[in-house]
Amino acid sequence: VNVIGIRLAPVLSYDRARRILWQQSVDGKPLDPADVCARPHHWASRIAAALAAFHNLKAPKGLKHLTYESIGATMKRRIDRMSAALPELSIRLGCVAAQLQAQQPAPAELVLTHGDMHAGNLLWDGNSFALIDLDTAALGPRALDHGTLAATLVHKAIETDARDAAITTLIDRLRTAALDEIGDEDTFNWCVAA
Repeated sequence: VNVIGIRLAPVLSYDRARRILWQQSVDGKPLDPADVCARPHHWASRIAAALAAFHNLKAPKGLKHLTYESIGATMKRRIDRMSAALPELSIRLGCVAAQLQAQQPAPAELVLTHGDMHAGNLLWDGNSFALIDLDTAALGPRALDHGTLAATLVHKAIETDARDAAITTLIDRLRTAALDEIGDEDTFNWCVAA
């Protein structure tokens, strides 16, 4: 299915009990994080437009609701679960989670969100993006997908030893492009951190 700004693979079947979605394949290759980091001026507005097009689609009924409050609670639960394995980090991460919970953005309109936005779920065919793996789709704030994708791109840039200046440029370009849709720099930053 081609929607203005984004292509979606038609759904073949959905197993609600296991939350598994089968989709037809779509043309394109996963977004290359190294290329996005090297050329953020080329990619940022394209990515932001594709996400905005997805967020503006009519959401199917029965989707889980994600709010800044529920995202904060999920962070805390994840940190609590991993604290036994990484006790040296649990206190530091707990402090970060507490700060994020204390500084949650104001409640936002809930729209169709991907729920697991990373470069591997955004395919580029040379002309447009396709979005795959929609089994985690939810109703959530627009900033969530922008922040999650930005965080995963920064993570990949760090893994590949990108220079700090390149990472700063990447995040600045993604933030600027997302502001047309989300309108608030602090909310974008919160979603990246979360």
